[in-house]
Amino acid sequence: MRPIVREEITSRIERLSALDALAEPLQQAVRAAVPQESELKDALTGIWLGHPLHPPLTDLVLGACTSALLLDLLAGQEGEHPADLLVAAGVIAAVPTAAAGLSDWAELRGGSRRVGSVHALGNTCGSGATCRSRGASASTRPHSKMPQATGERTDSGSRLLRVIPRDRPRRGGGRTPTTLRLRV
Repeated sequence: MRPIVREEITSRIERLSALDALAEPLQQAVRAAVPQESELKDALTGIWLGHPLHPPLTDLVLGACTSALLLDLLAGQEGEHPADLLVAAGVIAAVPTAAAGLSDWAELRGGSRRVGSVHALGNTCGSGATCRSRGASASTRPHSKMPQATGERTDSGSRLLRVIPRDRPRRGGGRTPTTLRLRV
C-alpha cells in the first residue's frame, strides 16, 4: 500500500469520533484490570525489556501463521499436522500479544486511540476466524491431531480452558484433558 493511501485511511479513522463510545468504557476496564504503576503494567508494557513488548510479540503470531500458510500451500497432506500446530502456536501467542497491546492502548487518546481500536477489532476478528476455520477443518479430518478446547465457568467465577490432545489416549479409554485455569 502506498504511504499516501495508508495515511489517508489512518487520517479518516482518526476522525471517527463514533468509536469513542465503544473505546472509552473498554479503556476504563483495561485500566482497572491493569493499573498504572503495577507490576503487571510494567510487564505488559515491556519496562523489563527496555522497549514496548507488543511489537516483538506480533512477530511470533505473524511468523507462526505465515509458516502455517506456507506449509498448507507447499507441503500437501504431510504438512497438515505441522500447520495445525503452527496455527495453534499463533493463536496462543496472540493472547499475550493482545494483552500487551491493550495495555499500551489504554493510555492512548483521540485519534491514536481510534486507530488502535480499529486495529484491535481487526485482529480480534482475524484471530476468531482463524480459530473457527481451523477448528472446523480439524473436526472434518478423522485423524486430526489438532487439540480440542472447551471453556466453562467454575463456581468461583474463574474460567477453565480444557485442552484435550487428540493424539494422547487415556488409560481405560477417552482422552487425557489438560486444564488451564484462566482468571477473567
